[in-house]
Amino acid sequence: MLANWLCYLLGLSAAVFLYFANPTWLAAFILMTTLGLPMVSCLWTLLFRFAKPAQVELREESQKIYALMHISEFLPGEGYADICIHDCVGDTNAQKKIRLSEEKAIDAKVPFGHYGCYELTLNDAFHYDLLGMFRFHLDNAHPNKVSVYPEPLEMEHMPDFTYFEKTGFSPKPGGGYAEVHEARPYREGDPLNSIHWKLSAKHDELIVREPMAPTDVDTMIAYDTPSSREDADRMLRQIFWLSNELLKRERPHRIGDCGIRVNDPFSQHKAMKWVMSRKMVASSKGGGWVCRIESGGGND
Repeated sequence: MLANWLCYLLGLSAAVFLYFANPTWLAAFILMTTLGLPMVSCLWTLLFRFAKPAQVELREESQKIYALMHISEFLPGEGYADICIHDCVGDTNAQKKIRLSEEKAIDAKVPFGHYGCYELTLNDAFHYDLLGMFRFHLDNAHPNKVSVYPEPLEMEHMPDFTYFEKTGFSPKPGGGYAEVHEARPYREGDPLNSIHWKLSAKHDELIVREPMAPTDVDTMIAYDTPSSREDADRMLRQIFWLSNELLKRERPHRIGDCGIRVNDPFSQHKAMKWVMSRKMVASSKGGGWVCRIESGGGND
C-alpha cells in the first residue's frame, strides 16, 4: 500500500508540474483526474461493499484449512489475513499471514509438524480498493478446528490382551435368550416359562433357569503427561494402536478421562478427537511418560 501511495504522489507531482509549466485545459484535466482518482476508487469499493458485504470463510477439507474471501465480483480480490493457529495438545500459538487473492490452503502439519487438534482463527482480515491505496476490514470467520490423526505405532512391550477377555457370567438384564443359564430358587415376579419343572420336581421346590451374560472387563487406555511435544506425538500414536488392537478383539474401552465408550471406528474417531483437543504436554520438564491399559471388573 505504501508503494502505491508513493507512485500516486509521484504522478500527482508530475501533473502539478505540467499544469504550472503549461496551464492548458488538457493539463488542468490531467491534474483534476489525478486528484480525483483515490476518491473514485474508494467510493467504488464502498458502494459494492454495502451491496454485498465482504466475508472470509474458513473451510476444512482433508485435514487442510482453506481461507476463502467472498466479495462482489466488481471488487478486486486481493487481500490479506493473519491466521492464529492454536495447538491444543501443546497449548502453543503461531501466526501465519496469507494472501486472499485466490483460494489458499494451509496444511495443518506445516506450522508445527505434530499430531493433534488445531484451532484456527482469522485476525485482521482485509482487502484493498481498486488502486490499492486504502484497505477495508473483512468480517472474520468463526474459529475452525482441524484434527491431524496419528499413525498407529506398535508398543515395544506388548500387553497381555488375554487379561482383558471375559472374566465370568452375571444375570442377563431383562432376561431373554442366552446360551448359559444358572439354576436358582423361584422368586416372586419370575416368569412362569422360566421354571425348570424337572429340577423343581427333584428338589420339591420351584427352580428357575436364569439367563446369564458374560461379564465384561471395564477397560481404559491410561497415559501419563509427556514433557515434550515429540513425546506427545509418540504417545498419541501408541494410544491409537492400542485402541485398534482392542477393537480387533471386540473389547469396548475408554481412552483417558473421555466418557465416550469406544466400540467401533466412529466412536474411536470421536474419542481420539476429544483426547487431541486437550492439553497434554507438561509446562515443566519432568520424567518419562507411560501409555498403558488399566482394567477392573464390572459391566459397561
